[in-house]
Amino acid sequence: MKKIVNVFVCKKCGLANSSAECSNCGRILSEADSRELSLEHCLYCDYPPVSSDEVFCRKCGRKLGEGIIKEFLPDQDYFQCVYGPPPVNRLHKCENCGFEWNNCYMIDCEKFCPVCGSEVSVTETDNQARFR
Repeated sequence: MKKIVNVFVCKKCGLANSSAECSNCGRILSEADSRELSLEHCLYCDYPPVSSDEVFCRKCGRKLGEGIIKEFLPDQDYFQCVYGPPPVNRLHKCENCGFEWNNCYMIDCEKFCPVCGSEVSVTETDNQARFR
């Protein structure tokens, strides 16, 4: 899911900012530094948003559209393991705003609400005993 945001990109450090001052180096940014950014992932942790309505990352809890623009960083290759724990159905619930969602991952890293950014509680909805 893509999300379109307007950001100011600091040419000195590559940080995307929602305001006209870089939060990293303090450089004042102009309209020439402004651009539309199509987000397919969080700029901090690379985790993909599920819908275009999400404001905060489900994995790291940071606001979507702010962070280091990946095109300024060297490419990173990620090793994908084919072995590991089996996928488990989990229910995530935000105690702050009540938003709920399910996922089924081997390792669950969604710890924050995509609506308000608060930490969430996670409940396994599978019977894990059959895999042990």
